[in-house]
Amino acid sequence: MNKLNLGNKFFIHELTGIGNFEEYYQILDSEGVEIAAAAEEASFGAKIAKLFLDKSLIPAIINVKDSSGDDILRIEQEFAFPQTNFSVKEPGGKCICVINQKMSLIGSHFDIYDSNMRKIALIMGDFRNKKYLIRRTNNDLLTTINHKNSGFFRDILTTADDYEIELENCDYTESLISLAATLCVDFAFHES
Repeated sequence: MNKLNLGNKFFIHELTGIGNFEEYYQILDSEGVEIAAAAEEASFGAKIAKLFLDKSLIPAIINVKDSSGDDILRIEQEFAFPQTNFSVKEPGGKCICVINQKMSLIGSHFDIYDSNMRKIALIMGDFRNKKYLIRRTNNDLLTTINHKNSGFFRDILTTADDYEIELENCDYTESLISLAATLCVDFAFHES
């Protein structure tokens, strides 16, 4: 598997396009240089369904590639109602983790499981869905995800979003999980 150097801080910038039925994200290092990209793979039927249904209800595949075009991750969103579930896989198909949305009255909540379905972390969002914390099961902070304001008109007229991700003592796999978790949060809460 190719290594992607995310450093301690990176950004995700979602691109907009009129009539674009597939999501596309730039992954930028702390200096603003593009180090990877994530693009949704959508069938014709899924593109049509997006006109009528909430995007979080439609199965999706997101491929993450580094700047040289090598595969890094594959995120598969299954159809699930009312909770969204994601599988995060290496390029060879081996499962890295499973991210399951949980019902919550205040804020958002996801559980993260390893490939053996043992809970390894959780994602908790604030009541405005602007700040998310990823914590290991021992409550140690793993990652802080900040949903950034994109500007008045961009926020009002599009579903495109920007995120700032800060990693705390993450190993390589945990940094990939944090990247995938940010994309999953965007799909589940910021694409409707």
